[in-house]
Amino acid sequence: MKLRRFALRGLIGVIAAVALCMFFSGTIENITTPKVKIVRATRGKLTEKLELEATLAYPETDEERLALPAGQTLTITRVNVRPGYEVDEGDVVVEAVVTGYEAAVKQAQAEYDAALDERMEVDRKNEGLTLRRTEQAYADSYAALRAAARLTAHARTDMDVLLRAEELAYEEGDYPEHASKELKAAIDAYREAERAQGEAQDAFDRAARYGVSEAAWSYISARQTAQEKLDDCAAKLVDLEELNRSAGEICAPHDGVIAAISLKAGDVYDGSAPLYAITSEHSAPALRADLTDVEQNISEGMKVSLPGGAEAKITGLGFTESGAPCADVEVTKKVIRSAGSIYSLSTKPTKLTILFTARESSCLLPASAVRGSGDSRYVYVVNERQTTFGKKKLSISKMDVTVIAEADGTASVEEDLSYYDVAYMEDRALTDGCDVMRYAE
Repeated sequence: MKLRRFALRGLIGVIAAVALCMFFSGTIENITTPKVKIVRATRGKLTEKLELEATLAYPETDEERLALPAGQTLTITRVNVRPGYEVDEGDVVVEAVVTGYEAAVKQAQAEYDAALDERMEVDRKNEGLTLRRTEQAYADSYAALRAAARLTAHARTDMDVLLRAEELAYEEGDYPEHASKELKAAIDAYREAERAQGEAQDAFDRAARYGVSEAAWSYISARQTAQEKLDDCAAKLVDLEELNRSAGEICAPHDGVIAAISLKAGDVYDGSAPLYAITSEHSAPALRADLTDVEQNISEGMKVSLPGGAEAKITGLGFTESGAPCADVEVTKKVIRSAGSIYSLSTKPTKLTILFTARESSCLLPASAVRGSGDSRYVYVVNERQTTFGKKKLSISKMDVTVIAEADGTASVEEDLSYYDVAYMEDRALTDGCDVMRYAE
């Protein structure tokens, strides 16, 4: 019995000794004390990264059409480009033939022959009539006036079509505000035709003072009508020949990038829609990014980073056709070289990165070191003290802070924390005033 009590006392002594060893060696403390990482705030400017996706867009384009006679069409035989292809002036974009060319020429030739027969019949019926010098002058001035009037009518039609398309009204002596270059050229052509018609009218009025006989007038008017019909038929033949030749190879009018083309081999083109669209001369494509969900302030001139290390600038801000806000980024040679080609840029979205740097310096901390939410934000600062036995101990205390902004895992705070150690990344929950230990390095 005494032996058993002795053994029990020995065991208790051993346990007490081990406990004392664990206490003084810090084992218990290591087990029960929260472990933290400690960071000290740095002064600097918060940098925020914004990533966007952009697609290739064409801010300024020219629509290329081919004027066709009424009822005439082309059959597309080959399309040599796609949207995004770069072309030089004179490059063949589309190849085509006049639909039913041989039949159209045969019909036009028959109309010409009939018009020629009609004019010859007028001359035959009046072969005994000799025009006086004044009557010949009257006939010549009458023909010139009719030709001038027809040109004016055609010029007026061309101008009116463009005025209606641009929803503008004709103004005497000036151009309508916001008129396009094409409309201004049409207005100039109409005014020149009007001036020429006025001169022709004056010449006719002078010749008419001498008068003409009824027989001479009948001959002059009949022959003029027949001659105009013959001229129209001849022009139709020439137009068909020129159209067939020009349609064989429809070329780019200037250097640029194909913005749109919907034709394919076998399609029939009637001239009512553009053949294709090409970037305007001295214009270039742009990478267009949608800014609908962007809260940051985007401005022209901002630098943008692209895949492959290329950099560019924002050249314009505006809205898409659907009304969404957008930014256009220049497509430089470096951007093209990085992507491989402009066509490569057109086949898939391009990632853009914009860096925003705060204007003023502040204290920067890892965002995980700043606790709380809304207006109630705080950090745990680390305090150091010495125990009675000279051992250093760490504890934490709560300090309220004002968060200016957060970006990419970093928080910017208004208070100067550069003289404080801040605890974060703890292995268990922390409470204000509790002891902590630094993670072992």
